[in-house]
Amino acid sequence: ILIEDVINCFSLSIEPKILREAIIEMKSTGIPKRHLRRPFQIYEELMGVYNAIDIPNLVFQSIKLLKNKKINFPKLYLHVDEYQDLNTMDQEFIDQIIQSGNHEVVVCGDDEQSIYSFRHAYPAGIKSIWDSTNWEPIAFNKCSRLPNHILRASRKLIEAHRGSHIAKQMEIPSETREKIITFQCTKPDIELRQIIKHIQEIKSIKRKKDGNPISF
Repeated sequence: ILIEDVINCFSLSIEPKILREAIIEMKSTGIPKRHLRRPFQIYEELMGVYNAIDIPNLVFQSIKLLKNKKINFPKLYLHVDEYQDLNTMDQEFIDQIIQSGNHEVVVCGDDEQSIYSFRHAYPAGIKSIWDSTNWEPIAFNKCSRLPNHILRASRKLIEAHRGSHIAKQMEIPSETREKIITFQCTKPDIELRQIIKHIQEIKSIKRKKDGNPISF
């Protein structure tokens, strides 16, 4: 309703969904779009009139409160997980909390596992923490969650697309006979049918690759 009010107020030739996404992007990155600066301001004022708040504003307004010194935290023991998936303003929020007192903070994440670009994730943020002398860096260089052949293949894939990443010195296991089965499909529905066919073949054989029976 508020977004449509803004569109009508300024006679904007923009779809509500597009304007909403632009507002979310501005609140997630802290970077204003010049042509939407005034509509954005009116949107914020309207939320004040209706005593409303949107989800990105929870962080956006909290940063303002912290910068204005309106919150006095007790000593916090804060653990922040999946830091690589936080956007710029999320990370600014964490930074403002750290500056608000004598807190103990642990940040955990992996810049190579950032998958939340749709919410403007900023994986470079964890690299800047890693490079900062204000933090104690600890790298976990052993992976226990993947079979050896999948770990080797994933490292090859990451290295082929490597930009400026944290050097974790990962322990890479020796190669085994296990291989990843791959299918090249041109459409999602073809991919789906191929996976179903492969599962059906495994079920019909009723054996694993090592010859042992399959238990469902």
